[in-house]
Amino acid sequence: MKSVPALEIDDRHTRLTREVQLGKSTFDNGRLTMVFSSYNFLFIFFPLFFLAYYLLDPRYRNLLILLVSLLFYSIGEGERIVILLVSIVGNFSFGILIKRFVNQSKKIALFALITGIAFNLGLLGYFKYIGFVGENANRVLHMLGIEHMLPVLHIALPLGISFFAFQGISYLMDIYRGTIQATSSLFVFATYKAMFPQLIAGPIVRYADIADDMADRRVKADDVFEGIGRFIRGLAKKVLIADTMAATADAIFSLPHGELGWSVAWLGVIAYTLQIYFDFSGYSDMAIGMGRMTGFKYPENFNHPYAARSIGDFWRRWHMTLSSWFRDYVYFSLGGNRRGAGRTYVNLLIVFALTGLWHGASWTFVIWGLWHGLFMLIERRFNPETWPIPNALRHVYVMFVVMIGWTLFRADSADVATHMLKAMFGFGEASTLAWPIAAFANALVVGTLIVGVIFSMPVYEKVKKLVPVSVLVPSSVVIAAILVFACSLKVLSGSYSPFLYFRF
Repeated sequence: MKSVPALEIDDRHTRLTREVQLGKSTFDNGRLTMVFSSYNFLFIFFPLFFLAYYLLDPRYRNLLILLVSLLFYSIGEGERIVILLVSIVGNFSFGILIKRFVNQSKKIALFALITGIAFNLGLLGYFKYIGFVGENANRVLHMLGIEHMLPVLHIALPLGISFFAFQGISYLMDIYRGTIQATSSLFVFATYKAMFPQLIAGPIVRYADIADDMADRRVKADDVFEGIGRFIRGLAKKVLIADTMAATADAIFSLPHGELGWSVAWLGVIAYTLQIYFDFSGYSDMAIGMGRMTGFKYPENFNHPYAARSIGDFWRRWHMTLSSWFRDYVYFSLGGNRRGAGRTYVNLLIVFALTGLWHGASWTFVIWGLWHGLFMLIERRFNPETWPIPNALRHVYVMFVVMIGWTLFRADSADVATHMLKAMFGFGEASTLAWPIAAFANALVVGTLIVGVIFSMPVYEKVKKLVPVSVLVPSSVVIAAILVFACSLKVLSGSYSPFLYFRF
């Protein structure tokens, strides 16, 4: 390997990282998106909302949540807030229809349900998949020798549409199944659907999760204290760990062929493995924390998935509200495991293919879903709990499968995924221009990587059990203050902070 002067390495690394930053700005069409880790949200929106919330008469707090949530969405999306409003009115109307006929005429209720599901999938399909469908249709036409190509629409993806479309489907199906009663108040339903903490990044909150709290809730001091702590932990995950890992992962994944050796490729995948976990779980923690501060108990979304000892266990811990959504509304609807082993395997593959497609309109997402589905089939046939291997090796197996999957997930195309995978296993096209790992693994990256690995495990929960309350509470306050200070410095400095949810 040809040595590269340190100064040249630093310059090239800075240039590559800057190119990635410019391509992944938090601005969309000149409009600033109000993400939780932004200056505008943390220092203006967040304190003003909660000050008003606690000063306001409890009878008007739902109204405040609705108005502020619509403002929150419109800041980032402008006129496209109409899409959210159409989703609210449409799902409310279908819910009323199903409620009216579910006990009188199952056929009419079923028709209303199917139409309501088609309405949600239609919104999602048009804005998220219409371009993907057009591109693949043209490929098929080209293969058939047909010269006439279909027009391909490229439509900006509305923030949160994947989440609020699935919310709508779960609401309608739960009414039809008798799990919940449809609300007769458009105001209540609009507040539920638009609630800003979970609107753009989850967790996927079902109406049953918060129906009682919508009508009557009390915000106690303990709720506020726990909520603030949860929000700070989530912010630290996102700003201090995920964003640091993001700069490294993005720079490495953007390297051209011939400049990527196996060690740098693995560093890039490990960095992305930590980035996506701390980004997703960090946003979920912030949402759950804000929900708790307003008296709502949102469902948990992550439970240390990298501590799993099987792929099945991983999916019981990763993005749990999405996993349970596909289980309850797709897998069970397809028959689950009640129709024999063969049908069960088909159902699992369908669910995981759809899980991949939900994340984005790209074949790499579908392949990622099928990759996990394949190992779910293997584990269903050969129960990993019976494997005669140590738990440590089971963990290695899970992380190997997961990281190969994240390579597919992160890659912008099949070519990039193939390029990365070849490099990881020593079959790449690395030349004398291949980057040394030292160009990317500076002290900050290595330190953050070590901290990320440690805190991806259930360390915090174990410490809480071992440390006396008299020591835990004051130490938690001090640590929280330090994290807030560190996060504030990084946010105010304008550091690189990509927003993963634009892609989903």
